[in-house]
Amino acid sequence: METLAALSPWIAPALALVAAGIDVRTREIPDWIPISIAVWALGSMIGGFPPYPLDWVSVLLGGVIGLAVGWAAFALLGFGGGDAKLVAAIGLTVGPAGLLQVLCGSAILGGAIAIGVAAFGGRAFAYGPAIALSLLGLTVLWVIQPF
Repeated sequence: METLAALSPWIAPALALVAAGIDVRTREIPDWIPISIAVWALGSMIGGFPPYPLDWVSVLLGGVIGLAVGWAAFALLGFGGGDAKLVAAIGLTVGPAGLLQVLCGSAILGGAIAIGVAAFGGRAFAYGPAIALSLLGLTVLWVIQPF
């Protein structure tokens, strides 16, 4: 059980990084990745080894907010459907405060990627890496400095 508790914070970032790699190659995030993150977030709460010290209200609120933000970005801003589902699953994992941090980090990283892509004459890019790297950064900070 201690091993699961120690690995628990790293499962969602690892899956998000897999999603990022697939997104870069295919411009799609397979449904199994956000589903796996969501199942892990809920299962680890039920099993008593949550990835982060959150209560059920925070977990569910993070999921609802992630779903709303992802859906709005998909409907209004051209966000990919896989990205939207990934944001909802991450919301279940990190709760509302963590989701806000991931979204802010994703916006900064996504902007940097957009500038780099535009500098080389490109127009569109995969947003999965910005989301995944932001979640990884948040996880590193939370593990180093628990709240």
